[in-house]
Amino acid sequence: MPAPLAPPHPPAVAQVPLDRFTDRVFSHLPRADQRHWAQSYLRGLLTTPGRKSLQSMARAVCDSPTASQCLQQFVNSSPWDWRPARRELAQAVAEAAPVRAWVATTAITPKRGDHAVGVHRRFVPEAGRTLKCQAAAGLFLSADRHAVPVDWRLVLNHDWCQEPERRTRARLPASIAPGPASALVPDMARRLGQLLPAAPLVADLGCAGEPAALAGELTAAGIDFLIAIRPGQLVLPSPARTATPLPVRTAAGAPERPRTVRGGTRAEDLVGPAPALRPPGSVTRSTMVRLPAADGGSTPAYRLWALGPATGPHAGGYWLTSLRGAGPATVLRLLDHLSTTRAALADMEQDFGLQDFEGRSYPGWHHHTTMVCAAYTFHRLHHSPTTPGPPLP
Repeated sequence: MPAPLAPPHPPAVAQVPLDRFTDRVFSHLPRADQRHWAQSYLRGLLTTPGRKSLQSMARAVCDSPTASQCLQQFVNSSPWDWRPARRELAQAVAEAAPVRAWVATTAITPKRGDHAVGVHRRFVPEAGRTLKCQAAAGLFLSADRHAVPVDWRLVLNHDWCQEPERRTRARLPASIAPGPASALVPDMARRLGQLLPAAPLVADLGCAGEPAALAGELTAAGIDFLIAIRPGQLVLPSPARTATPLPVRTAAGAPERPRTVRGGTRAEDLVGPAPALRPPGSVTRSTMVRLPAADGGSTPAYRLWALGPATGPHAGGYWLTSLRGAGPATVLRLLDHLSTTRAALADMEQDFGLQDFEGRSYPGWHHHTTMVCAAYTFHRLHHSPTTPGPPLP
């Protein structure tokens, strides 16, 4: 009798040397010295313990006494375009594993001074207080076991952008305008959609988002979504039972049909592989709603989900989705991708230098975040070690 076939396994990601990875992602850089320092910067982010200052990274990767100056020149002054590198990263992630969801979230970087680009004071709910910080919107590609960042936008407020001297000092392009993260995510998603097949977009933008505006932009772009929405956001029941908008917390209190997830799901109700079994009593409720239009016109109907505090590993909350026919398992699976992304963001902040940029310019901030994205992508896809190797010549 022939031996039984072994169960199929996903293909292992090939081990790729850092120089070959750098050649792919930064092949658009016109000069050999730029590509050399790109690899040095990546290696510094991957191997330097603790805070990733230019001086500490230079000591970790090179014996030259001028290495920190070269890294400073590369990230802050060298006029290279970061967008081709981000496109290559997105394609590399999609080649490595099926992308199940796009995830948009925000990163908050506390700052002491006032001169770094985009620094302003805002209330941060996670910290429970007002912070002087940089706020940025990030777009991640989430597969079954990892989430990888592929694009970033800096959130700028009106006060900061209205000062010509600060704009000039930070080399902020004239085309860059102030706005919340919800105004930045649709453009990132549209650009990503030109490269990769579409996937549902999960968004929790916290203090930097306007969920209603984001829903309208994504609907207009034809992008399906699941976005966190505030309890006080006004909605209209659909079909309309009243002409008076109701807060989300009130509208969700009278669901169309109670739904309970009790560990186990239907295969056709999933986005990607089946999630872990949910604990008994994980209750979700849903109802159909519309968002009030500013001009009084008609808007699309969305499904509003209310998640109880016992919904598996997820905190409770309200979520709006264009996936009107999706069941609770699909919603919970999409929220699993959000949890994976939050873990990746924390990893990048702690071990990959996302919050360690020392410069003040807009191009420098984008250069540094692109290098952090590349370092984290290389680490996740190719299982790179994070210990120092021999210095580069």
